[in-house]
Amino acid sequence: MAIVEIWKVPLPRTDTARAESHAALRHISADRRGLATSLSHSEQLALVAVAKRPVGVDLEHIGNAPTVEDLDDLAFLTLSEHERRHLVAAPAERQAIEWLQLWTRKEAVLKAGGRAAADAAIRDLDALGAGVRELDVAPGYVGALATTGDDDGIVWRTYPND
Repeated sequence: MAIVEIWKVPLPRTDTARAESHAALRHISADRRGLATSLSHSEQLALVAVAKRPVGVDLEHIGNAPTVEDLDDLAFLTLSEHERRHLVAAPAERQAIEWLQLWTRKEAVLKAGGRAAADAAIRDLDALGAGVRELDVAPGYVGALATTGDDDGIVWRTYPND
């Protein structure tokens, strides 16, 4: 079984979060040359995923969930038909968070494939398939991990302590 390391990187200051998360990525990957890495940060937390095969990780703070007024338009513009059916099946009070979770799945898939959201017709990508799993990151966050294999185990680490 292939193992994916996921490093949680606390970011105490949002104004320096980008620089701090990139510094953590450089430090973590320095000892893991030749391995695939992926970085995501939102608010006061970053995740760095490291694996022997292509990997993508994404997280979002739930404060970034869309408003109820924007949800229908965002769903139409960003979700596949399959994903939209999944979204409307969720309880109404959870749909904004569910959209955010689906978005992290898409971002993780794109990162694992070496692409960005602008590279593809985003709603043509259905991220509910194999190789993508939702992560229980931390209270107030949603996240996803994508790999090219679905047998990957996860080892959670905390930066800089582990």
